[in-house]
Amino acid sequence: MAPIVAILVLSFLMFPLIPASAQEPQWALFDTSNPPTIILSCPQGRYVGGWTIFRLLNDGSTVFDWFMVTSFLSSQPGVWNNVCAGSIERNSKHALFMRITTTQQPGTTYIIEYGPTTTYGGTTLGFTVGATISFSPGVNLGLYIEYSIPDVRVLDWTSLETRNAWWIHDMVPQAGLYNRVNDNVYTTKPGIVIRAAEGDCLTLTIGYQAAFGHWTFVPSAVWVETFLPTTSDVITNVC
Repeated sequence: MAPIVAILVLSFLMFPLIPASAQEPQWALFDTSNPPTIILSCPQGRYVGGWTIFRLLNDGSTVFDWFMVTSFLSSQPGVWNNVCAGSIERNSKHALFMRITTTQQPGTTYIIEYGPTTTYGGTTLGFTVGATISFSPGVNLGLYIEYSIPDVRVLDWTSLETRNAWWIHDMVPQAGLYNRVNDNVYTTKPGIVIRAAEGDCLTLTIGYQAAFGHWTFVPSAVWVETFLPTTSDVITNVC
């Protein structure tokens, strides 16, 4: 069976990296993870995490700056494609968080948009970040992100007041069964938009964790789950 790979749709009509006028607001690449974080632990499997930060240019504001952060977490279970020889481990959970800290003007720095939020059911999840930022008529700064969520529960644990975005993607299957998400590569891709005080330099911490599991059947069906260690990328001087 072909692996399930998440689909990221970047709508460039909605996401003007090259606007018609140089004075119009536009998102510009600020930084990106290179290389991404990779954790391999057998017999469980492998996970890979990474991020990209955009800064809003030509916003015309002397009060605020805006940043967009997209991230990804991809897991390859031990049972898939001989990642871990002889493994019976499957995808179980993804945990990804983004934490913003600032010591200069914490009262004016907030997550103003994020996605996804809690979702149950369905096969595809789509959301837009950045759409509420509007400075010029006809200029839409939204980025549309879409990925597959068959057999996945998305849990949103974000706390806007503490500047923490946190998501759990739960892939534990029905009792005694496995599904396509358990057995193949699976990728999630949350995103946020940050409004910061003009000139304020932020520290952004992005953390990743994946869990793998399998069913045991004695004396009854029990899902045995193992979390790999959490890893974090700390990006300083985001300003």
